[in-house]
Amino acid sequence: ESLTTTTANPDPLAGLSLDARDVLALFGLLAVTLVINNALQKRGVPIPEAISTIAMGIAGGALASVFPNVTQETFQKLEDYSARQFMLIFIAPIIFAEGYGMKSPQFFENISRILCHAFLGTLISTLVVGALVFLLVPLTGGVPADTGALTLPECLAFGAMISSTDPVTTLAIFKEMHMVENGLSHLYYSVLGESILNDAVAITLFSSFGDIVKDGGSSINAPTSLKIFWTFCTSFVGSLAVGVAGGVVTALVLQFG
Repeated sequence: ESLTTTTANPDPLAGLSLDARDVLALFGLLAVTLVINNALQKRGVPIPEAISTIAMGIAGGALASVFPNVTQETFQKLEDYSARQFMLIFIAPIIFAEGYGMKSPQFFENISRILCHAFLGTLISTLVVGALVFLLVPLTGGVPADTGALTLPECLAFGAMISSTDPVTTLAIFKEMHMVENGLSHLYYSVLGESILNDAVAITLFSSFGDIVKDGGSSINAPTSLKIFWTFCTSFVGSLAVGVAGGVVTALVLQFG
């Protein structure tokens, strides 16, 4: 007597790991966001892409919270993966593309405004935000008692992290208003140039304050300030030298290649 067994059709997604499903859901949400932004732009709806993208993210998060398998650890894992890949893979080509596509005469005509906002503005924002977090957060009770108050280097690192703004929506509005054609090119290229350079300044400041936090420092004194200044100078000058060398090599390859 032969035994016959009936097996159900296997689920094609049964062997798919949760990481792959998370990535698939992330890319699906990205595709839907691109389609909606394209439709809004074609219909002339006066909603910036940044706002519609944030709205889609909020809607996606609300929808994902309905499913029991989606937890806070899922979003944290995707955030950690995306941040690491963005820093290692995407940020350098993005900055390179912005610099390569910028018209150099307009950039150097507004170099004083760009450098002032990129260096001095980012530094002032870092110090102000760090001081406010250091002084005001303990008064609000936002820090648990068992962890202790935030140290000044930690607050300054946080200030440097959020001081690098990316005015994508502002530049998009400038383009729609044809500011370059209307004689306001200095404003457009000042904002564009500052948005390119402030990333390097903020990353260097964050690395400097982050090293102090890693070493267990809890205050900023004269030796620490000199160390921060030296780290900033060496990092910035070294990065600038690498960028200039890469730009020269690229220019030679495109010209004689």
